[in-house]
Formats: sequence, C-alpha cells, structure tokens
Amino acid sequence: MNLSSIWNTLPDLVSSQQTGKPGPSTSRASSPGSQAAIPNGGKTDHADLSSSGLAAAQSVSSDVRMEKVQSVRAAIDAGTYQVPAQNVADKMIQNLID
Repeated sequence: MNLSSIWNTLPDLVSSQQTGKPGPSTSRASSPGSQAAIPNGGKTDHADLSSSGLAAAQSVSSDVRMEKVQSVRAAIDAGTYQVPAQNVADKMIQNLID
C-alpha cells in the first residue's frame, strides 16, 4: 500500500471509528483472469472491545483534525507536500533522547 492510498482511506477509517460503522475495504483489485491469493484461507481476525476499550479508542480518534488531514492529503496528491529536513532531524534526535 502506498502513502497516497493510506491518506485516501484515513478519513473513512477515522469516521468509521467515530460512528461505529465499518470502514472501507482494503482489498487489492486483481487483474482480469487472475485469482488473488486470499491470506489465511479467507479467514478474518475478530476482536471485541469492552465498553471502556471502545470509549478509549473513540477518545483517541476524536483528536484527529480532519481539516488538517484533508489539506495534507491534497498536497500529497498534488505533489507539493514537503517536510523540512531540519524538522525531521530534530524529531529523530528528540525521540532518541526521550
């Protein structure tokens, strides 16, 4: 999965966490005439959250600034998104120190 497709599905994923409705499918399209391999023989993982776990997951997702996500996604799609190298280096060093 490339960065652009991750950004394209992020708002739907966040929205699905906030509303409790299932998010978009992340299946890969196969070319005509070929069969895509199904991981785990078509079995899916399943998890149930307690009410406190669900509340914690929802509180984390409410911190997402959708306007910012959409503006960054638009810049990535347009090929104009740039991160100053100094900012990246500063964060990397800060993470090593902490």
